[in-house]
Amino acid sequence: MTNKPRIGLIQPGGIGDIIIALPIGKFYFDHGFEIYYPINKNYMDSFVSAAPYINFIALEDTKTLDDAILRPREILTHLNCSRIFNLISYINFKQELLENKKLSEFLKFDQYKYAVTGVPFKNKWNLTINRDYERELNMFNILNLNPEEEYSICHLEGSNFKIDAHQINNIVKGEKLIQIRNLSTNVFDWLTLIERAKNIIMVDSCYANLVDQLNLTNPKTLILRSSIGFTPVFANNWNYTYLDI
Repeated sequence: MTNKPRIGLIQPGGIGDIIIALPIGKFYFDHGFEIYYPINKNYMDSFVSAAPYINFIALEDTKTLDDAILRPREILTHLNCSRIFNLISYINFKQELLENKKLSEFLKFDQYKYAVTGVPFKNKWNLTINRDYERELNMFNILNLNPEEEYSICHLEGSNFKIDAHQINNIVKGEKLIQIRNLSTNVFDWLTLIERAKNIIMVDSCYANLVDQLNLTNPKTLILRSSIGFTPVFANNWNYTYLDI
């Protein structure tokens, strides 16, 4: 049992939101706090080993207001967190539950998370994760892919958006294309494949956030899907496009 002060974070999903929030937890961890973060139980496999500086707590569900905000706040209060930050920037009702309603009206949703926690926004690109290279390399075997082979990689599905691979033919231009899909319960298992790709093509999604926050230098194309308020800040030299679906 330690005597460190405790910080609690509320943002139980999706995966992209959690990835955006990880450097916030790391910032406070480095400043001597214990970090507690309730997230959807389906995401635990990805994050527990990748971000050991955060104490993740499994939530059974995160679909309702009670599940996503009120229950996490109850858990974090019970853990005696000295400060609890609600990182959610948009609630279509119960606006009083927002950490700062006025900031939510002016800032992009990722900027908002950093503003309400007092963490410099530049820290978003100081993402620290523990990697399991054995699992990452095993993805080559799962895909029957020769590690020496050239390929492009794509991720074409967001939370409310999906396109088919043929819709990016003009970007890929005949190259071998690997599509990220549900072959693993751990989002980070794809990292070596992503790092070695000749080109990266992604919709605005958790994988695009991961690529940007890790400052990968591969040629990258981002397929836009959301309005400006719900598109995070991307800082690492993407080509931008959109598709008329």
